[in-house]
Amino acid sequence: MTLVLTKTAADVFNPIDAGGNPRGADMGEAGTWGTEIEIGLTNTSAAVDALKDLVFGTVGVTSALVLTDDHHGKTIFLAGSGFYPVTLGAITIENFRCRLINPSTTRGRSINIDTAFTLYPDQHSDISRDPDGNFHATKPGRWRKGGAVFYTGGGSDSFAAVDGLGWDAPFASIAFGAAAIVNNVDAISGAPLLEIANGSYTETVTLSGQQTGYNYIKLRGQSAYGVTWRPAGGFCLLVGDNAEALIENMDFDNTGGAAGKVALQVHQTGVLDVLSGVGFGNFLGGSHMGMDGGGGSLNLPSAYSLHGSATYHILAAGGGQLTQAGGGTVLVGSGLSFTVFINLVGSGTNLNSAATSYSTNVTGQKYAVSLNASLSSGGTTYPGTTSGATASGGQYL
Repeated sequence: MTLVLTKTAADVFNPIDAGGNPRGADMGEAGTWGTEIEIGLTNTSAAVDALKDLVFGTVGVTSALVLTDDHHGKTIFLAGSGFYPVTLGAITIENFRCRLINPSTTRGRSINIDTAFTLYPDQHSDISRDPDGNFHATKPGRWRKGGAVFYTGGGSDSFAAVDGLGWDAPFASIAFGAAAIVNNVDAISGAPLLEIANGSYTETVTLSGQQTGYNYIKLRGQSAYGVTWRPAGGFCLLVGDNAEALIENMDFDNTGGAAGKVALQVHQTGVLDVLSGVGFGNFLGGSHMGMDGGGGSLNLPSAYSLHGSATYHILAAGGGQLTQAGGGTVLVGSGLSFTVFINLVGSGTNLNSAATSYSTNVTGQKYAVSLNASLSSGGTTYPGTTSGATASGGQYL
């Protein structure tokens, strides 16, 4: 870059004029000279940046990118505020190589090279072409992010199309969103959240194993009872071995569906907390909440609502701890019926409750506690038209 000056510094600041006489600097000429220097420095900086790009091969984009021969040997910064994809275009270079870096702090980029995946914030992927002409993209490890928020409902269950990190690019299903979190996030300092758009979902979701970096995952509808969740298989949500989950703002309902389904099931060492804004509809021949296998925990820290019947409201067998610590009032619709409202079976199966009231009575037996299970009611009067019963070492306190 050539620096162009109207006058040189020697001319502007020379203390002797042409006749050999002392002189001061002309402030007008000095101002012009200074402005020209500033312009020159700015242009030089731009030229240096361009030279760096040429030498080091850095490129910046802010929207959908199609890789071509021009990107060979480059490091490409996938900048910008929103989600967008990276795909392959026409590439003829046999040993094509480039690196993709996502400098965003909030959004992912879809890398569609061999297998589609999300390049999460502050991650990179190296793209290469092997001797057989096949293209490959290295997949980075888990996204280390505490308190990550993902979104599902009305979108796509394909990493080629969405990143799930905004309502402009959400997943379609609860199952896909939950799996995306469990399989790709190291939650480090805070639990991840799957925010679910209000609407109706027919799914069976299974969680197993703790969330990497943190104990649990939270599934939350947009508003109280705003998500209607129907079972596709035997249950809506199964929290399995070592998995931990919190749910909020969901209504589980199998009205018109096949008999024998379960809304919420905790298996073996799973842990489930049922928070506010949760309701239960009809699960005929099945139950609203169940436990099996022993070692798990089902916690009810908040009041909830019942607007449908089931064989059992709660069926826990084979061990497990149930805690109804929140007390308060469970809102119960009229005309509901249960074979047994609460059925606890087996040694190690325990329900500990704070004093809880139910707004309306139901038809059926209040409780059954058997085979050394125990129910500590905390003064709760359970709904039902038939008295509760204990058998084979069962205890009601």
